[in-house]
Amino acid sequence: MGDHALGIQLQMSDGGATPVFTKIAELTNIDGPGFSVDIADISSHDDTWKKKVAGLKDGGQVQIQGNWLPAHATQGASTGLLSNLGTETDFKIVFPDSGSTTWDISAIPSGLNPSGPHTDKLSFSATLDISGEPTLT
Repeated sequence: MGDHALGIQLQMSDGGATPVFTKIAELTNIDGPGFSVDIADISSHDDTWKKKVAGLKDGGQVQIQGNWLPAHATQGASTGLLSNLGTETDFKIVFPDSGSTTWDISAIPSGLNPSGPHTDKLSFSATLDISGEPTLT
C-alpha cells in the first residue's frame, strides 16, 4: 500500500554557514524532481540503424503551487521564494512516509506567478530549476 501525500514539505535553506531549513508555507502541490538524460545521436553515413549515447543527466524542475501569502517570511520579497529568484538555493523535499525520506536539492527559483481570480483564493505557482545531482536520503 502506498503512502498518502498529505504532509509533504518543501523546505528552503536560509543560506547560513550552518543552514536552517524552513518549510514553505501553505503549499498545495509539489511536482518533481523530473529526471532526464541528454541523448546524443552518434550515427554516421555508414550506419543503417541510429546509434546513441547517454550524455549529461538533468534533475529537471520542481513545480510547486500554494496559497499566496505575499507577506509571509517563506514566500515574500525580503526572505522568501520571491527574494531568491535567480539565486541558487538549497531545498529539501521531505516526504510524509515512515522514514521521512528526503530529496536534498540545489535549485534556482526561476519563476513565481501569483494569481488572484475574483471568485477564488490568492494562489501562486513557482518553478525551481535543479542544479547538480539531487540526493535521496
